[in-house]
Amino acid sequence: MLKPNATRLTNFIKINYRQIIAYYSDLDLFNRVLNKSERSCIFNCKKDLDKIRDTGIKKEIPYYFPQSFYAFYLKTASYDTPCRIEFFMNERHSLQEASEKADLISSILLPISSLNEFYGLPIPQIEAHRRAVFKPHEINLLFNSLSRTLNSYGVSLLEKRRSRRPF
Repeated sequence: MLKPNATRLTNFIKINYRQIIAYYSDLDLFNRVLNKSERSCIFNCKKDLDKIRDTGIKKEIPYYFPQSFYAFYLKTASYDTPCRIEFFMNERHSLQEASEKADLISSILLPISSLNEFYGLPIPQIEAHRRAVFKPHEINLLFNSLSRTLNSYGVSLLEKRRSRRPF
């Protein structure tokens, strides 16, 4: 086994790599490594399961549910960052079966995510987000209705300062 020559590593040793790595994420890595239509290896998210359960829809997963959570990155568009895909399988399944499931998921997502070279999210996800987001006039209707109801009980709501600017 060859050891690195210390004189050739001098510049690298002088760099505070810990500070650089603190700002470098797995998304940065896979964005540089993956080509369009490629996926990363799968990795187990089990160690982060408690953190995952505290956010989003995954908090509905009971603690006694014997699942292994996996993730991988899929590069769906040439000029966009890869998508992080998360999925779960029963703990009894092997790593080979999890890898095959990742291949299946990739084969389903690629055709519905690769239509634009600059934006690689799946079309159903884009459409769901478009339908789920409140439009500004809907927010105003909701705010005004809530404000009227609360005013009848003697409670008043202030609009955000930026929307009350005099200029």
